Amino acid sequence: MRGFGMARVLIENLVANLDDNFKEIPIFAVVTQDNQPSRKLFKKIGWKEQELSEEETDGFNKFMIGKSNIFEGWVQPSVIYWYK
Repeated sequence: MRGFGMARVLIENLVANLDDNFKEIPIFAVVTQDNQPSRKLFKKIGWKEQELSEEETDGFNKFMIGKSNIFEGWVQPSVIYWYK
């Protein structure tokens, strides 16, 4: 369902209900550059933004979690948004 504002409610509830132990850990969202509704939402709710070219997203080598690259194979021009 699109156009009902559910994404905003879910994101805002996620942030509002963070356990105190996790409030200092940044939350990341990766959005393809052509997804304008999501981009507008993240900007509107104040998340920081970093645009990445296709070359910069190739494997997302900068975004390792432990020993795993969670974005392996992702090669779309994208925008990373983060909270905190």
